Amino acid sequence: MTWRQDKAKEGHHSCWRPKGNSWRRMRLGMALGLHLFDPENPTAVWCTDIAHRILKANVAASFLLTGTCRNIDGGVVGEFFCRQRFLPEDKDDAVISSGKPDYHAVEHWDLAVRRALDVEVDRIPLREGNRVVALVVMVRPVASWSEQRYRTILQEIKDGYFEVDLAGNLTFFNPALVEILGYPEDEMYGLNDREYTDPQNAKALYERFNQVYRTGNPFSAEWEIIRKDGTHRYLDATVSLMRDDVGNPIGFRGIARDITPRKTMELQLHHLAHHDILTNLPNRSLVMDRLLRALAEASNSGVMVAVLFIDLDRFKYINDTWGHSAGDQLLQSVAARLQAGLRAPDVVARMGGDEFIVVLPYVTSVEEILQIAQRLILRLQQPWSVSGRVFLCPASIGIAVYPDDGASPETLLKHADIAMYRAKAKGGNGCALYRLPE
Repeated sequence: MTWRQDKAKEGHHSCWRPKGNSWRRMRLGMALGLHLFDPENPTAVWCTDIAHRILKANVAASFLLTGTCRNIDGGVVGEFFCRQRFLPEDKDDAVISSGKPDYHAVEHWDLAVRRALDVEVDRIPLREGNRVVALVVMVRPVASWSEQRYRTILQEIKDGYFEVDLAGNLTFFNPALVEILGYPEDEMYGLNDREYTDPQNAKALYERFNQVYRTGNPFSAEWEIIRKDGTHRYLDATVSLMRDDVGNPIGFRGIARDITPRKTMELQLHHLAHHDILTNLPNRSLVMDRLLRALAEASNSGVMVAVLFIDLDRFKYINDTWGHSAGDQLLQSVAARLQAGLRAPDVVARMGGDEFIVVLPYVTSVEEILQIAQRLILRLQQPWSVSGRVFLCPASIGIAVYPDDGASPETLLKHADIAMYRAKAKGGNGCALYRLPE
């Protein structure tokens, strides 16, 4: 390598530099050897010659321009862009021509990999004497003004915002959703909706999401979730489909509002409207609804449904003798014994006073009905202990059976009532079947 000595300007020391291409190669070597090209550098960096051919690019640059980590050294910058929308060479040429660096330029790039993004670009010319021989480009993706505003809103709103992939795994969410679900933020990435929804709700939720996927139409619905601590919350959620730049479905996005206080009050009011306050059993309106459903199922399956009308034989005496408090405690105890003596699908309700109704769905014979009724008689004739007093208070049960004794809830209830009075007429502490006259 030959060296030359420049004439020193007045007041300056002389300096030595290589001649011609040697100096260019040294300057480029220094630039290309900077830590900017370190594989760990998250900023996309590449260096081009004045013909826009890439001399060196780091891993972040490869991923930004191609979506992969393949080597792009030797490629031409323009091949990575949609030519009809943006010509990066124009920006590069302006810096090469002026010889002045351009920092913090915000641009919208349409890449050939069908990805559009806003970026902040630094373009730094490398000179050989008075001539620019190469260009270093540093690129950082940034949010556009509208996207920044959008993300700021998501950070501040009280409603939960979420994005999930097609499998239901969380890919993006705002702080409000973290609060709603109660999971640490680092555990929420990739969290599947099945992990915070019970199996029954998860199945219904899958059907709703699948409907959105098939039709493209959003849905709004209430959604019961289970927080990490096991507590339940109710959300009012709106979910829509997300698509990529060419219209292919890529996931779902939604807004979820916590409506737990309102929903809890609604459930409490609904419960009060359909249950007896004293015994917490279903009341007349609810048991008639359950009976109507049982009859509809029985008409399709051919099974029988029985209605048992129960009346305590000595309740008035106990209530008058020891007071209403003792009577209320007795009614609560009767409710507990009746529930304990029934099958899972059976329904017991309080009609008022000392009258109870039991609906027996899915029974196949009168013998089976009588066995259940007799079991209840035995339970109710056992001694009762209320406020330190022990006494007997058996019951009479009247039975009406679908379809022989009626086809409507009202008719069956009326006939079971008639049968109950027949049982009382026999001395009580027993049961009687209703039979239509021949």
